[in-house]
Amino acid sequence: MIDVCIVSYVTKELEIFPDGTQRPIVAGPGYFVATTLKHLDKSYRVLMVTKVSREDWDLIEELLSYDIEVVNTFTLNTMKSKLIYHKDGSRSIEVLSTANPFTDEDIDICVDARPRIIYLGPLTTRDFEFHHIVELARASKLFIDIQGFTRRVVVDRIEYVDWPYKAMASKYVDILKLDDREGYLLTGYRDPKAIISMLNGYGYKDILLTTSEGVWIYTENKLYFERYRVDKVIGRTGRGDTAVAAYIYTKLSRLPIDQAVKFVAVATGIKLKQIGPLKISKEEVMKYIETD
Repeated sequence: MIDVCIVSYVTKELEIFPDGTQRPIVAGPGYFVATTLKHLDKSYRVLMVTKVSREDWDLIEELLSYDIEVVNTFTLNTMKSKLIYHKDGSRSIEVLSTANPFTDEDIDICVDARPRIIYLGPLTTRDFEFHHIVELARASKLFIDIQGFTRRVVVDRIEYVDWPYKAMASKYVDILKLDDREGYLLTGYRDPKAIISMLNGYGYKDILLTTSEGVWIYTENKLYFERYRVDKVIGRTGRGDTAVAAYIYTKLSRLPIDQAVKFVAVATGIKLKQIGPLKISKEEVMKYIETD
């Protein structure tokens, strides 16, 4: 049985920092979530549906090396962009190339797999149609990161927009992931508690919200917060995706919520100390928790 089916992109990014330093990295929601999950628990069967070009087949080979099952549909261009970090801590995105949007046939792969959890990770507003959410929700518990639904490509830049389906989607989405910037776009509020309250009013019952300080989780009608345990951020890209993977792990393993919140925050904090995806086991994360 497939534990998690992921529909998302693997990308090539160029990080550019305020001091002029440039760093090429492999990224994308699907890449971070799948890789992190397989390292947390190697017994999980993870299936990833993605799109990269023939010239970037090495991206798929890396996933396969982690024993991740991959269905790739070749696209003319792999998703590529520049991540430009500014002195105030903000980040802007310049789009270099986009991959083909996902199709009904791509969605059907996850539907037919009947996994325990389906994760949908868009990068732009053009990646998925609303009916894809409906179809996936019929097959399994659906975990959505809304980041891509708030990112519209305008020529070669990302323009941040509201998600028109934010209320309608609540009846289909089991777990909603966002950060505080996306929360502001959706609700007009900057305070995490206010963001979560408004989204809960739309009907979302399980919400994972990340900020620069830590992780907020609303579930079972209660709100929890846990700070990251990190002194210096080295690898910002993939922060939210790591929180997603860690939260999926806590759901699959049925960790009590008080332990789950700590697990997500600690795993994400460890990732922030390094470049690339988190590549440690659940036992190693638990050691960090126990020794704090």
